[in-house]
Amino acid sequence: MSPSPELNEQLNLILTLVTLGFFGAVLSLTYVVERSGVQALRWLLYIVLAGILAWTAGIGLVLSSSRAFVDEEALAAAFDAAFPTVEADAASGADVGPAAAPRGDAPSAEPGRSSVSDDRAAALVAIGNWALGLALLGLLLLLPWTRRFLARLIPIDPQRPVHLVALEYALLLVFVSAATGIFVDLALQDPSGSTLEGLGSATSLTALWAQAGGFVLIAVFGVGLGVARSGRETLERLGLTQRFRPRWWLGMTLAGLAAGFAIDQLWSLASPETLENVETITDALFGGLIQTGLPGALTIGLSAGIGEELLFRGAAQPRFGILFTSLLFAAVHTQYSVSPALLQIFVVGILLGLTRQRAGTLTAIGVHASYNFVLALVSMCASDVLSCPW
Repeated sequence: MSPSPELNEQLNLILTLVTLGFFGAVLSLTYVVERSGVQALRWLLYIVLAGILAWTAGIGLVLSSSRAFVDEEALAAAFDAAFPTVEADAASGADVGPAAAPRGDAPSAEPGRSSVSDDRAAALVAIGNWALGLALLGLLLLLPWTRRFLARLIPIDPQRPVHLVALEYALLLVFVSAATGIFVDLALQDPSGSTLEGLGSATSLTALWAQAGGFVLIAVFGVGLGVARSGRETLERLGLTQRFRPRWWLGMTLAGLAAGFAIDQLWSLASPETLENVETITDALFGGLIQTGLPGALTIGLSAGIGEELLFRGAAQPRFGILFTSLLFAAVHTQYSVSPALLQIFVVGILLGLTRQRAGTLTAIGVHASYNFVLALVSMCASDVLSCPW
């Protein structure tokens, strides 16, 4: 008997909070190691990180080279173990593009099956390539000279273990986003649309607030709450002690919306197909939330505004700088695929970074929340004029 949707949602909520909270706890422990002054503990931390990264690189190497010694169907079966919806679609005999049998002939499931298997095998190899590449970068970060070089580009201390762990976490965020983007691209090739619907069903009000709560945990423990900083010092480090600046909020919100609109217009002229794909992804991920009306729009705005701003602008930006943080902010949104959407997110990230620097994190939260809220309202009204709140 399969668990009910309500139970699944509760389990996902707990898993999200526990997982992201664990990341925050590791950063807190890293502060303990750093402040203890015990060199053996630092070496133990480096050895553990090296072991995790080497294991990840090994898995990535196996996956990235698997096509050379593993049958396509075996790779597809491995992918099906994680994503059974795709397997069900392939087995149903649905047309899968150029490999599908012509409609005038007797349908043949085998060509379609082969095409889908090839797509899934390619996705598994791509995930392996990302894992291998980012793990090797993570191993390079363990070398002091690599961190000394980075310290010339971003305001980190190459001797501090907590800055090293923060950099490793940045790579982890990029990998998770890249893997999500690969699966979304694969879901777009599913003609039945059921795979995208499955992604959308996982994006609920509860899920977004759970993710935001997890990001808050990483942010507050990542800057040393209770270990290196008091509550007041944590608020100051996160930029939450500056008062809200209405002029900055209004100006930057309008600037972000204007920049997004301009990029959209150029995008529609240069590559309408990719724009349509991203709109399909956005509708699949957030269409259900938008249909809930104002609660959904407010959740899309506030959950991202609070969680992402505390993590990226509040905690990360003072260490990584505006440019690197904005690049990271764009990189973790690759669920929209590699497209001009990432340029939009990067530009918005720059505006949010400037807001954090000049007006504080509270104002940046307001800008981000308002930007997302307006886009959600526009989407709501575009799909159903009667659902507009005015």
